[in-house]
Amino acid sequence: MNAKCLIARSDVFSIPGGWTLQHPALPGQTITGRSPDDAVASLLAMLRVNAIAATDDEAWAFANADWGQRVIAAGDRDRWLGGDLTAVEAGAPSEPAHFRRILTPKDTGPSLWGTLHLIPLVWTQAAWLTHIDLMTRLIEPGGYEPGCRLCAAHWKAFRDSNPPDQVTDAAGAADWGWRAHNGASAQAGNKPWAWHQAAEKWG
Repeated sequence: MNAKCLIARSDVFSIPGGWTLQHPALPGQTITGRSPDDAVASLLAMLRVNAIAATDDEAWAFANADWGQRVIAAGDRDRWLGGDLTAVEAGAPSEPAHFRRILTPKDTGPSLWGTLHLIPLVWTQAAWLTHIDLMTRLIEPGGYEPGCRLCAAHWKAFRDSNPPDQVTDAAGAADWGWRAHNGASAQAGNKPWAWHQAAEKWG
């Protein structure tokens, strides 16, 4: 078993729905693997085929988050989790060091914003809304990363005043992401991006 898989007993049991992944940057595609390692390797291969940059650690962080929520939702802790809390569920002090390193605002923030700016390039409304929901679960306190309260509050306020389900095309998604990112930058005391700078960087 790969030590990067945070799902307890993944070498013994599959999880509800199997080792599958649906990445927001690959709308309409389901990655299926015989094992966690196989699924993550396939995800990385598909991302690279589609010219989407991703590291091994980023792919494992995405997979662990997705699978963790699935086993928690299943409710059968004895079978799927072996009766133990996982780092995904609890953020316990015993969680592996690499999980703590990945799931920090410093490391996760750039990846989150990067995916938000890339999703318009493969825009569908279903993929967009799924991605916004994933970002919300990552950012909010109690989500997959410890998060910072300032970021979570800003994200909630921005979503409430700019409902993502009212975005109807790729151009609107690009504008939405640009304004959300600049708002977060301002909250953090960083210089905002001009629209032409964002367009040059993200296409």
